[in-house]
Amino acid sequence: LITGIAEPKPMIDYFNKLGANYNHLNFPDHYSFNDDDFNSFESLGFILTTQKDYMRLKDYENIQHKLFYLPISISFLEGEDRFKDLIFGSL
Repeated sequence: LITGIAEPKPMIDYFNKLGANYNHLNFPDHYSFNDDDFNSFESLGFILTTQKDYMRLKDYENIQHKLFYLPISISFLEGEDRFKDLIFGSL
């Protein structure tokens, strides 16, 4: 698991709850991956990352075949209808 996000804890908690076996490489939010990072990623079996980080990792050819991401999704705890009215009501 490679993350470069502000708060990876919910994802880590989720994987731990599932009993997943993984190593977590945690980078700061908006981290700029460099050649040394990419070279070290080549030795990993496969790479799971966030969709956000995938966009920054996907162009490195030597890891493309083992790079997977968790898609971003949005859910509302409340106020979804009001939000849709504000956004789409004026169309």
